[in-house]
Amino acid sequence: MRISCAKCFNYIRSLLEDVKLPFGTITLAIVVIAAYVYASNGALYLSDTALEQLSFSLASSPAALFTHQFLHVGPLHLLGNLLPLIVFGLLLETVLSSVEIIVIFLTAGIISSILFSFTNPLVSLVGASTGVAGLMGAAAVARPKLALSLLLLTPVILYLVIFPLATDYTRAKTVDLVSQQQQLTEQVDSLVVQTKSNTSTQLQEQLAQTQSARQDATQQRVLVESGKEREHSTPSDFLVHVYGILVGIAYVALFHQRLVKTGAQEFKRLIAFANRKL
Repeated sequence: MRISCAKCFNYIRSLLEDVKLPFGTITLAIVVIAAYVYASNGALYLSDTALEQLSFSLASSPAALFTHQFLHVGPLHLLGNLLPLIVFGLLLETVLSSVEIIVIFLTAGIISSILFSFTNPLVSLVGASTGVAGLMGAAAVARPKLALSLLLLTPVILYLVIFPLATDYTRAKTVDLVSQQQQLTEQVDSLVVQTKSNTSTQLQEQLAQTQSARQDATQQRVLVESGKEREHSTPSDFLVHVYGILVGIAYVALFHQRLVKTGAQEFKRLIAFANRKL
């Protein structure tokens, strides 16, 4: 039985047309991860300088309105926003376009940050949570049943699985840096002793390289320890997230009234089901 290449191509194309890839959610997730890796130079935590330059407040540059949405104070902060971004982004892309997902995320982040900063001018904002709140608000209106289920399930996954794993990795990384620093210190001490009786250029270069490696390990250790402390001490404001949720709700209400109606009907059925069970 012979099958022409044209028929195969048409069949594959028809399958791809039926599958809607969540480009908006994928794009946002990639940018959030890439921004963190870039700003931290591949380290676990960003430096204080990087956060100060890229966070948003009323005294910041206009560019900070965008940059602060893609940066985080630490890996727990990053993962705590990344999972709901993916979950609610995927849910929304079943009823909205990829472009709209990005628009809701950015708009919610920008508007909520500006509103919050007017009443809290001395506070700097960083993180994707306001944009994620916008996606949550939009999802709650468009797909209330699934949105409520995911809203209950996501924190469970974060606190029982993802956060413990991330904490264990951070702890192991800290131990590794301490061990590396100790080994390099021993190597430096040994090389210093050797250079007293042997002043060869090769030995001097080896000593300089080892001292530089020890300095890098020390800086990484300090960065991790200060980053952990900063991540645990950084507060999360409730009001700025409420603004983000309201922006997401407003977007669906303004541009997708049909989804508002079907969502309201779904919500009524959900309430009726809960009442029958109670």
